[in-house]
Amino acid sequence: MNDHSLPKGRANQEPDKTGSDRADTQSEYVSVPPILPSILPAAVIMVGICALLVGIVKLTEQYIGPTRVDEYTSLVGGVFMISAALSYLSSRGGHTEKHGQKLDRASEVAFFGGLIVLAFVVILYAFDLI
Repeated sequence: MNDHSLPKGRANQEPDKTGSDRADTQSEYVSVPPILPSILPAAVIMVGICALLVGIVKLTEQYIGPTRVDEYTSLVGGVFMISAALSYLSSRGGHTEKHGQKLDRASEVAFFGGLIVLAFVVILYAFDLI
């Protein structure tokens, strides 16, 4: 257990397991910055899904003929990679809060844009339009 999770002045004492005095001593706890949700894990997973789709399409092209789905999907994977990079940069320090918010917003726009384009590519592929 680190010092940030312990109440001030009670570092050597066993914490109360009942939680009965939690409301009374809340102000005594060391403040820790809140963990904000990030688009980074989802964007990285989507990069992996796009890579998986490219591989599956490459394997099936010998049976169904050439398509451009793998190329479109790899481009969408690039958009998710940009989203992941922007989210990573926004979570790193060294910039103003306003700059970090702009990076977060750009990351979200890239992520949702990638989702929309990926859904569009999948629908077109399902109907054999590409």
